[in-house]
Amino acid sequence: SALETLKAAINDAFGVTVTVFVSAKTKFPKLPSVYSELSKSLPYRTLFERGSIITSAMLDARQMYETSISETLLRRFSQNVLQLDMASALVDLKQLLESISRGSYKSFQVNVLQLAVALDEVLNKLQVNNGIEKTVTIDSLLYTVSSFESVESLYGAFELAILQAEQVVVQNKNSHQSSVVTEMQEIIKRMYGVKDFSIITVSEMIGMNASYLGKLFKRNTGTTFIEFLHMVRMEAACNLLATTDLQIVDVVSSVGFSDVPYFYKVFKKANGCTPSTYRQQHGS
Repeated sequence: SALETLKAAINDAFGVTVTVFVSAKTKFPKLPSVYSELSKSLPYRTLFERGSIITSAMLDARQMYETSISETLLRRFSQNVLQLDMASALVDLKQLLESISRGSYKSFQVNVLQLAVALDEVLNKLQVNNGIEKTVTIDSLLYTVSSFESVESLYGAFELAILQAEQVVVQNKNSHQSSVVTEMQEIIKRMYGVKDFSIITVSEMIGMNASYLGKLFKRNTGTTFIEFLHMVRMEAACNLLATTDLQIVDVVSSVGFSDVPYFYKVFKKANGCTPSTYRQQHGS
């Protein structure tokens, strides 16, 4: 019969044995999946494992079953967010939602609200730690968690909030790093003529680690600190050679070199000729 076909189809699809009661006026084409109808009361997770025979007692027990958020997992999740390890944080988030979705609808609602509050707090802390005054929050989620119809939709909303916060932090870091590099370049252009000028000098002026500044400069400009310093010094040396009658030894001193042979080596590498030849070709 049609009803037997329906029961068999449900059993094949879900591994669930059902009993169907149909009124005389119900038409078979309009029958919804019994499994889907049962699932409406618990939309966050399928009711039971495949092969289960659903009974009223089981439903009652499920409605009363409470779960709680794993504090260990929540702490790990928070740490990963603060360390900008978003890939690991999203794995943790998925596990958190999976674990709390095993409980009743009411239990899940309580836990997901707690998770939303915890996420809001950690995202705000992430941004404050990175010097961002205008924080991106997920306040709206605190008021709309009950409207989501599945674990997947909740995960998507939380994932979006996490990735948006990450983007703001990364953009802020990039902006800050860019301004630091610009400041370094300005200091070099202003102080290139100082003998013994080095990245240590710059680090002391800016108040940041010299090794970190060197890596930051290279990453943002494509040249090392010393390469940029030499470039600035060579530009200044060329200008002095072309526009003044200063002795070459005085030019060397003026642009910050204390070693004349080394100056000649750097100059020839940069310009393809000696300082004397450059003056002959470009002098006024």
